[in-house]
Amino acid sequence: MTKWIDLRVTAAVAVIAGLAAGGAASAADSPFYVQLQVGGAAPISSGGNVLDLDGFGKGALSGSVVVGGGFGYRMELDPSGWALRAEVMGTVHPDYSLHASASDGDTPSTTASATGTAQSTMANFNLWLDIPTGTQFTPYVGGGVGEAWNSVSTTQFATNGQPVFNEGGGSTAHFAYTAGAGVGYSIGTNWTLDIGYRYVDAGSFSTNGIITTVGGDQITDTAIKTKLRTDEGAVTLRWML
Repeated sequence: MTKWIDLRVTAAVAVIAGLAAGGAASAADSPFYVQLQVGGAAPISSGGNVLDLDGFGKGALSGSVVVGGGFGYRMELDPSGWALRAEVMGTVHPDYSLHASASDGDTPSTTASATGTAQSTMANFNLWLDIPTGTQFTPYVGGGVGEAWNSVSTTQFATNGQPVFNEGGGSTAHFAYTAGAGVGYSIGTNWTLDIGYRYVDAGSFSTNGIITTVGGDQITDTAIKTKLRTDEGAVTLRWML
């Protein structure tokens, strides 16, 4: 009887071990993945002049943190490790700070300034080409296209430091695209730590063109538009399902 019990226990352990090994292999071989991303965005200077109300000018936007997440599918192209990753990615840039100023150069000079905040949310479809190295490091290149939803708060304008008027905020949607490169480092069977660079063109953001003076009068004017292009760096943690 004891021998029979031992045989059954041994068989059960073997079955459990086999299922566990099969499950681990299945997880490691799964082409699907999810990922989380955190990084920063540095706006590229755009044109215009706040004094002429035709843009916010060079250095008007500060950087923003970038937080994102997504899921994708990794397709092996050949046994050596070349692979194509197709993914859907959502990112949020929540805290651009707007501070622009310009002077007319006269004597005495007049300096106009504008302050506010801006945000951008993006949804992209990306394609990345993984390049094998025979090590734990996997470089990649690629890019993607999608949609960006950009908004700017009510913007306060001043002349020589004295408030003059506010211009209402606005929200707009734009075609967006990104291109970049990076390198992934395998930190386990299913985990990859990714460090990458992205160039992002998110279209533009603009005010609504409705000016409210300090006296409460309202005037309709041309909206101020500013292109939103950024250099971005991010760390991404990817998990193969």
